[in-house]
Amino acid sequence: MRAIYFILIIICFGTIFSCSINYDLITHRNEEVDFRRYKTYAIVHDDHGFELNSDTIHKHHIDAAIKKEFERIGYVESNYPDLHIFWFVKVDTKLEPGLYNTYYQRWRSPKAIEVHEYQEGALVIDLVDTDSGEVIWHAKVKGEIDEKMKDVQTKVKKVVKEIFKSYKADTGIDKIESYVFK
Repeated sequence: MRAIYFILIIICFGTIFSCSINYDLITHRNEEVDFRRYKTYAIVHDDHGFELNSDTIHKHHIDAAIKKEFERIGYVESNYPDLHIFWFVKVDTKLEPGLYNTYYQRWRSPKAIEVHEYQEGALVIDLVDTDSGEVIWHAKVKGEIDEKMKDVQTKVKKVVKEIFKSYKADTGIDKIESYVFK
C-alpha cells in the first residue's frame, strides 16, 4: 500500500514540474521616464527573427499575447501611438558539458564528460517612446525549447504575462486611466 502511495506522489510531482516553464527573465527600464504619460501603443511588425518559411502562427500567438497583456494594463492600440512595441525571437544551439564518475572501476572511478546539446530560445520585447525614438523599457526571457513542445500558445501566454508583471513592477503602473479618442 505504501509503495502505491509513494508512486502516486512521484507521478503527481512529475506532472506538476513537467507543466512548469523554466526560463530566465531580465528587464531594464529608463529611470528618468514617467510611464504614466503613455496611453497608446502600436506593435511594430518586422521579421521578428523567425527563419524564412517559419510557422506564422507562432508570430500571431506572441502578438496576441502582448496585445492582451498591454490592454489589460489599460493601454489603447492606436495608429498614432505614444509607444511602439518591438519584439523578436532568437534561437541558439547551446552545449552544456557535464562531468560524472564511472563506477565500473570501483577504486579508480575515472571521470567522464558528457555534453548536452539543446536549443535555447529568447523573446525580446522593447518599448520605444515614439517622440524620442529611445528604448524606455526592455525585457528578455530565455529558456530551453523543444521542437516538439506541446501547447505552445499557452506557454507563450504564460511567459508574456510574466513579462508584463515585471513591467508593472518596474514602472509602478498597475492600471492606466485610458481615454476615448474623439
